[in-house]
Amino acid sequence: MIDKIKNLFSDKLFLYEWISISVLFLFFSPILFFPNSARYLIHDNIDSNLVWYKNLSESGVMFSSSGASIDKLMLGIPRDCYPSEWALDRMMYLFFSPQCAFSFNYIIMHLVAFIGMRALIKNTFLNSKNAVYNLVALAFALLPFWPSGFLSVAGLPLLANAIIQILKNKSGFVSWLIVVIFPFTGTLVFGNLFSLSIFFLFYLLGVVKKEWRINFKTITPFLLLFFVTFFVEHRIIYLVLNGFESNRSLDIPNVSEYMNINGILGTSVLAFLFSHYHFHALQIIIALVTFVFIFWSLFNKKLQEVQFLILMLGFIFSSCFLMVFLDNYDLRLFFGKNYKRFELRIWVLFPLLWYIIFAIVLHKLQNYGYKKLVLVLLVIQVIYNLFLIYPKDYFGSRYAENIFANTYIYSKNTEQEKFRTYFRINDFDTLKKSLPDYQIQHFVAIGINPEILQYNGFSTLEGYYSFYPKSKRILVKSIDSLERIKNKNDFERHSNRNYLYLHEKNSNSIPNWNFELLKKYNVNYIIVNHNYNDDYIKWNLIASINGLKLYKIK
Repeated sequence: MIDKIKNLFSDKLFLYEWISISVLFLFFSPILFFPNSARYLIHDNIDSNLVWYKNLSESGVMFSSSGASIDKLMLGIPRDCYPSEWALDRMMYLFFSPQCAFSFNYIIMHLVAFIGMRALIKNTFLNSKNAVYNLVALAFALLPFWPSGFLSVAGLPLLANAIIQILKNKSGFVSWLIVVIFPFTGTLVFGNLFSLSIFFLFYLLGVVKKEWRINFKTITPFLLLFFVTFFVEHRIIYLVLNGFESNRSLDIPNVSEYMNINGILGTSVLAFLFSHYHFHALQIIIALVTFVFIFWSLFNKKLQEVQFLILMLGFIFSSCFLMVFLDNYDLRLFFGKNYKRFELRIWVLFPLLWYIIFAIVLHKLQNYGYKKLVLVLLVIQVIYNLFLIYPKDYFGSRYAENIFANTYIYSKNTEQEKFRTYFRINDFDTLKKSLPDYQIQHFVAIGINPEILQYNGFSTLEGYYSFYPKSKRILVKSIDSLERIKNKNDFERHSNRNYLYLHEKNSNSIPNWNFELLKKYNVNYIIVNHNYNDDYIKWNLIASINGLKLYKIK
């Protein structure tokens, strides 16, 4: 028996699988064993998306037809502005508490990333007897995928493997099932529109190179992907096709923020090396290793060995340049003053492409006999990803979700917070006792994110949302217009955050808002996270708990 166990652990395939599973288990340990101490990313995560999904699940209109309204923010916005009811990660919020739903989705996302990349590399790039693919897949699975993107990025290896198996006529039921289910696990605007389109272009390129033929079987997976995707995302498509006028139409570009060509080129290099925080590949080590390998191969006149790598790197860099250019150059010079910035999210493919490049380089190094070097590089990349050693993106933002690193390493970073601490659940429970009819009232907030109020069951005039009616933005501006004029601030840009404006210099005085208009819209209460003087003439203090105060407008 002991000899069998020794033989089992001497099998590198089993050993690497065991190591991978153990590291993933360690990676999930904060949410599995210490959920109250686990620290979650705030920006574009628990400060917004998680609350949206909670609002949607509790609205009672998640599956309603067009015309329904969700009233938790901005006095109600159309149901169609909210995400699709068919997204599997959002369905979790119907059955579990928000923290549990988030945690389940987080675990599923990283497990699928591991399984998908393992299958893709094993079946496509490395010999099935080569155990290294487990550690490449592990490194990929430890990337800080944006939680609300769910499988838009993390699931691409699984989808790519399924499509390749179908094109090679090696598919089974599982491959077709993955193709059908994938659109239910991501979002159209965040990534699926771009990743599926580029997958189709690669397919057409393969047809041109006679890798496969166009026939009913090879084109069917792409038809299914597009058909099911547009079925799942029917709400946003309906709004766009019916001329819905959103908040984005009010954005005014700031000319001073545009870059010249030199700035765009330099930023493109940074984007190539460090990606966007929603699409982190943590690829700096991979890029350096790949460049060294290419130069070594060219020096030894082995151009054929690296042609594919050069093409892949060229595609990534040219995509970076195109995205930075479209988003940061003043194209109104060519297309007129009404031109809006266009965000081309080819970023979504970069993690997949970088780890395919990594697998190819490692495979070639092994063939040259550098097996120990391959193992060292893999261990370094796994450690780099696990501990999120350099979490910043190409613009210096560090909005990367890695609950393991956030909890154990970056525990003092203000970008992350414990779940109950951030939402101040106990404090709001106390406030509710002072206002029994809070559920039929509307509130504004000062010094605290309105989404925190929404999470705790309060309806707010303000809100942070990426797609809502233009009229809601105009309404907020009509209330705080004097404050804006007073402080010479048009505050048009970044209208996703539809908040009443209050200049920092006036944070200790009553805002110059139209309080009569607030009351007209049944907004009678203000919740303040600030040491305001309780004797202010316009407000009556109702309750106070740990610096959180509830006032009624007179």
